[in-house]
Amino acid sequence: MWLQVVSCGGNLLLNIAPTFDGFIMPVFQHLLAEIGSFMSTNGEAIYGSTPWTVQNDTSSPNVWYTQQENDGVPVVYACITDHWPGVILELSAPVATNSTRVQLLGYPETLKWSYGQTMKILMPNLAPDSQLRHGWVVKLEMLSIQSQSKMEDNE
Repeated sequence: MWLQVVSCGGNLLLNIAPTFDGFIMPVFQHLLAEIGSFMSTNGEAIYGSTPWTVQNDTSSPNVWYTQQENDGVPVVYACITDHWPGVILELSAPVATNSTRVQLLGYPETLKWSYGQTMKILMPNLAPDSQLRHGWVVKLEMLSIQSQSKMEDNE
């Protein structure tokens, strides 16, 4: 839910109240630690981000988009909200170019991808106890300007 709210330009208010003596209950401590773990890896897709032209992907409904400007060039983030997408992540909104770079935040290697009618990204095989177990964000750099105009034409 949180990434859906951010991709649409909103903010999420968490109501975590300490007890009368200032104690934060362990269940809330755990929740805050999990959010902190996600943000330490994927914060660039959240902090200072704005909604992209497309908020949600039609090929993968559990993918929500945000964007940042990097020296005047937009960087798009595909935020996977539900479960590991499997071997191939299929995205219909981005339009790739020969210069497009695809990276899973927190993963050291650039991801392999192909582009036909949709963008297909080969996802790495990660262990369940990986640092990336809390959520996944794919960083898309050097997309075609058609990524934005493609969706505007379909409206």
